[in-house]
Amino acid sequence: MSNENGKKVQAFNLGVRGWIIVALGFITAYAYSCMTSDILNVTVPVWTEMGLNSNLIYGVVTVGCVIGLIVQIICGKLTKKISLRVFWAVFMLLSGVMIIIWGLAKTNAAYAIPYLVIFACLVTSTYSFSMNIMANWFPKKRGVALGVITAGYPLSAATGVKICANFISSEIGMKGFYFMMGVIVIIVGLLVLAIVRDFPEECGLYPDNNRNYDFEQAKAEHEKQLEYLKTSYWTIGNLLKNVRMWMVLLIVSLCGFVAQGMMASFLNYFVTKGYEPGAIMGMLAICGLTAIPLSVFWGWVDVKFGSKVAGMCIYSLAVVMIIFQLSNVHILHMIGLPLIGSLLGGSVNMMGSFCSSIWGRYDFQNAYRIVAPAVTFCCGIGVTAIGLIGTNVSYNAAFLVVFALLVISFVLMCFLKTSPIEAPDKK
Repeated sequence: MSNENGKKVQAFNLGVRGWIIVALGFITAYAYSCMTSDILNVTVPVWTEMGLNSNLIYGVVTVGCVIGLIVQIICGKLTKKISLRVFWAVFMLLSGVMIIIWGLAKTNAAYAIPYLVIFACLVTSTYSFSMNIMANWFPKKRGVALGVITAGYPLSAATGVKICANFISSEIGMKGFYFMMGVIVIIVGLLVLAIVRDFPEECGLYPDNNRNYDFEQAKAEHEKQLEYLKTSYWTIGNLLKNVRMWMVLLIVSLCGFVAQGMMASFLNYFVTKGYEPGAIMGMLAICGLTAIPLSVFWGWVDVKFGSKVAGMCIYSLAVVMIIFQLSNVHILHMIGLPLIGSLLGGSVNMMGSFCSSIWGRYDFQNAYRIVAPAVTFCCGIGVTAIGLIGTNVSYNAAFLVVFALLVISFVLMCFLKTSPIEAPDKK
């Protein structure tokens, strides 16, 4: 890629501090996915043996999505006055403490309350705080940064369940796993507070780690843009009147709905296709492990060729994937597994990438304040809706719904303009 002066900038050259911040975002995403959904595969039987209600354990997930949505909306307003970095750090510290307490739960209330706090804090830290900061630090290299961060989700699916299961079967027990994760999350919170800043200019560094910029000029431009934000046309109200915003909302929300809903029903769907549960767990591992490099790869494509090209590739391959999975041909199912990884690893990247490429580095935060809560909500609804259709109609019908939604996303992607947008008074 090239900067505005035509000088080449390496896509993966994020700088030492930049990579540390990306790593903190990656661990945050891993912790969110692992603690709020992935480990339920192995912890629910343990909790129910201890006398907890299994319906409550699953039910609090949906409640958590609603609370997470509300918290993201509230924090979206408050971050105009309070640093993103402070919010991120405090939410991680609170999550870490609550994870340790959660591991000691012996009653339904003692389980539900920490879980809801953890869900709200981790989903907001992942979708709102860390991704906002990535857009501020890497306006042109956002694809690579987000690609690495979102690899935390599939890595959790591929490793978190196994690690938790090993703790459960050992003398240390499940409490040891919760304690370990709580400590890790607390350490991340402390590092965020010490190292992270909302903008690179605040610690004498450069956007995209591009030292070709004149620092004083870049800092002056940064201050100018912060003043611009106070009177920017792109308020929440005006964004919601914009066609491109609604297209972005539909594309990323439908894909969040599909990805979460499809993976939650993955086991039951492939049982109906004649696979044994052990084989299906191996298939899930393939999806998770292939999603990690593909997440980074689509981030590189985003940087190199733009979010339009990356989005078209991701969503077109997603349509091919679901056609393969709807078939009764086993070899097509196997070929489709890396394509599921492609959707898992690439679709989340597009949330931040579309907002950044269309509304730019500074108006990004207002656009993202709309997109992130919507995706959080749709992910939760997707798990419930696809599961209900599968249980009450058939899992084949559920995956036909997935197919229809992916086609809609792809068609919308074809018409979405990802070039920078100007306010009406500037046209």
